Amino acid sequence: MNSMKLSEFEQRVSRSILNLECMAENDCHFEGGLAEKRLGQLMICDINASRHRVVRRPVHSAQEGVVVTSVKSGQCFLEREYDQFEFQAGSAFFCRASEFYSIETSDGVNLNTLYIPQNKLSVPENIFLSKTNSRLNPHIDASYLALINPYLELISPPDNALSNYVESSFLSLISGVLSANDDRDIVQSSDHVSYLLKEMIVLVENHLKQEYLSPDFIAKKMGYTSRYLNKILSVKGLSLLKLIFQMRMDYVMADLLSPENSKKTICSIASDYCFYDNTYFSRQFKGYTGLSPKEFRLNKAPIIYS
Repeated sequence: MNSMKLSEFEQRVSRSILNLECMAENDCHFEGGLAEKRLGQLMICDINASRHRVVRRPVHSAQEGVVVTSVKSGQCFLEREYDQFEFQAGSAFFCRASEFYSIETSDGVNLNTLYIPQNKLSVPENIFLSKTNSRLNPHIDASYLALINPYLELISPPDNALSNYVESSFLSLISGVLSANDDRDIVQSSDHVSYLLKEMIVLVENHLKQEYLSPDFIAKKMGYTSRYLNKILSVKGLSLLKLIFQMRMDYVMADLLSPENSKKTICSIASDYCFYDNTYFSRQFKGYTGLSPKEFRLNKAPIIYS
């Protein structure tokens, strides 16, 4: 493995895959190897590295097309605005060349990345039309995957005629995959965000009284990274920790006013929702409601939901 400066990596990859960047965790050095090979007139970039993040920023003059990525080993998360998809070794995905996206990888990941111009693909034009709040579903069906990977992993044949034949076969295959990705597979980003918000609220609600409730627990249960879910919640001015805190406080407020709990002490109700330090709870409660728990209970203040 070679260690190379980030700028050197960017320069090399940008020449073949339209402004692709690779950033190590410290945004300084990229530890890993990079190899480029040809498939006819197409260029394949083979990235073999420790944990890193790949970001693709489309340039305004870029020709439309698709970027195909095959995961040879490791695990990665594809992120596009508020959409996130997880891919394991042996899977592959594609995006429009006009999209901004990033790939966060596990340790020891090995990716094959290939840019294909639209003019080399025999697909309906509407596949490349921009739609408000819509993105192309990146998944490549497993039945196609076994056919695609051998091309991406192929060491380019020295004979030009054979190389061009392989390229033609591969392009026909990719065209078929794209054509199968019709309107039913379009992911509506706004709907996706609303769905995730509802799922997070339900999950937190079901585990409010459990000490193990945490951002990592929610992320694992939902199959996303906590960083990604925090990005979703930031639209509402929230984070996972803030969501857990606010929902616990709302339930404490409801229980303090419930006739069924009239004989329960404030400390007991607070501990039901994992607030075990009375001083800390009282301070946080007053900061949240403007009243101490005792004042709130005596005044029987209504709970206001926004």
